[in-house]
Amino acid sequence: MSVVTDRRKLLELSKSLPAEQRSNVDVSSLVGLATEAVRRRELDHAESILQGALVVDPDHVAAWTLLGRVEQELGETDPAA
Repeated sequence: MSVVTDRRKLLELSKSLPAEQRSNVDVSSLVGLATEAVRRRELDHAESILQGALVVDPDHVAAWTLLGRVEQELGETDPAA
């Protein structure tokens, strides 16, 4: 699955989401759902949830942290140069 992890793209997506929709989303709850998906080893599902969470709040540290962990588990990270 392709996840948007480019901060600029996330900010663009976030701006395209109407403010009333952004304010109705509890990003911390989404991170909690993603955490549960990770525990069940449903990594693709967790990745999707986190992508949605970051569209709503591109600055959510816990979402970025968990996304990094999920991508590492999925083997989708590039080693540091």
